[in-house]
Amino acid sequence: GAPSDTQVCVSRYFKLKEGVTLKQFKTKVYAPYITAVRKGTSKLNFFGFALNEDKTQVVVRESYTDADGLIEHLDDCKKVSPLVEEHLEPISMNVLGPQEELEKLAEPLKALDPNFMPSVGDSISKLPMQTKRDTHISLEPKFTVNEGKMEEFKKLMEEFVESTKNGTLLTFYYGFCVKDNVVRCLEGYKNSKGVLAHLEDVKEALGKAGTLSSLDLKIIGTGPEIRKLKAMKKTVPDVTFWSLLPGAITTEAVPVEKQEEAKMEPKEDEKENTDKKKIDDMLEEDEKEDEKKIEKAGEKDEKQVEDAKKESA
Repeated sequence: GAPSDTQVCVSRYFKLKEGVTLKQFKTKVYAPYITAVRKGTSKLNFFGFALNEDKTQVVVRESYTDADGLIEHLDDCKKVSPLVEEHLEPISMNVLGPQEELEKLAEPLKALDPNFMPSVGDSISKLPMQTKRDTHISLEPKFTVNEGKMEEFKKLMEEFVESTKNGTLLTFYYGFCVKDNVVRCLEGYKNSKGVLAHLEDVKEALGKAGTLSSLDLKIIGTGPEIRKLKAMKKTVPDVTFWSLLPGAITTEAVPVEKQEEAKMEPKEDEKENTDKKKIDDMLEEDEKEDEKKIEKAGEKDEKQVEDAKKESA
């Protein structure tokens, strides 16, 4: 679909500043940010915060239908972005997407020292997602390709994409980005089942990739789902797991008609108390709606999987 041609994904990694507690981060950064995003651009695919295993580092995982979506997001959050600088220390920022979209971001993102990685070759996208809450699992593999092996690796990328196209139906998006001798794959799955099925689909290509490069892998998803993937540490010793905080959302949670009235801000002192409560209420609402959708979709997925099995049998 159209979004995959212009889609821009961002991963921003931070560590909590000296003396900042998890609770402070949640009330001072996370709650105001999620609130601002929910009132913001409808060009959002997904947005959420995740914590590493010892809860000292944070990643913001976000995706927009195009560069303009990200620019609008920066504007939506300009009141709350100083809170990030106050509580978090930036580690790195990867911005992945088509070259012509990345060029539009060079100026707006300059101060954030982004690492731009242009997409290469064919990709898959089934975005936007249908639920309000973003519970999907994304993998962030970083392949550092051995000297003189880049041409070979690029051929391998085609093999990866081909196997993925013919693989599990639980894939949301999939594609490669390249800069110098570093290759990143942009990939997201509905759940841990999707991840495991995908790893099976690309087993051969992965084996070859191991001989051409070294791999660093981050996995971002909800706690219960990433726990089901912990065994991956055996095959990828350097894997790290990042668990999403509740409140990660998709574009479904950004009601278009509410965006206008949202521009009217409440008075500062009222804001602190209402934000936290509002988020809790919104999450509960989202959860109820999503549960219904997930049940329906789950039945459909199971059926598709069963049908596919019958066909291949």
